[in-house]
Amino acid sequence: MRWGDLPIGHEERLLPNRYYIDAAMRSAEILEKQKIPFVCELHTEMPTTSFVVTPQHHGVKNRIKEYRLKESVMLTPEQYRVSDFEVIPNLHKRINEDPIETLEALATADFLIMSKSSFSYLAALFNQEGKSLYAPFWHPSMADWVQFNPPLLFGEHLEEYCEEWLLKR
Repeated sequence: MRWGDLPIGHEERLLPNRYYIDAAMRSAEILEKQKIPFVCELHTEMPTTSFVVTPQHHGVKNRIKEYRLKESVMLTPEQYRVSDFEVIPNLHKRINEDPIETLEALATADFLIMSKSSFSYLAALFNQEGKSLYAPFWHPSMADWVQFNPPLLFGEHLEEYCEEWLLKR
């Protein structure tokens, strides 16, 4: 869940914390049922103190147009609600770590819950051994990625993946 600049003008790409929590909880349930030991890692970046982003500081230029904030935006650590994730079993928070180390961790995850970001998309492309849970956005899904919609279908795919993973061990 690396938000980067998404809270500043790209809110439509933010997935609710509940999305990640539901996917992680369903995954944990299946792994516990299969008696597979696991650790859930939360990778994110967030401010450590409150700060203001002004229209002069933030602008994005893409192929179609340049986007600038219309007014200043206050960001606070509390807005990220990282405490929501405390319900996930075996949770290890990895907050504000080096981006290259984070990319490596995501690209080598056994199971990657992607956000609607190019960062997690790139990690999923690099991840040749694991399974990636894809949230549809402008980058297309790869054939072997799983979509968390509907949740029951996701569970079937994950159970199959766990069984295959056990056979490889």
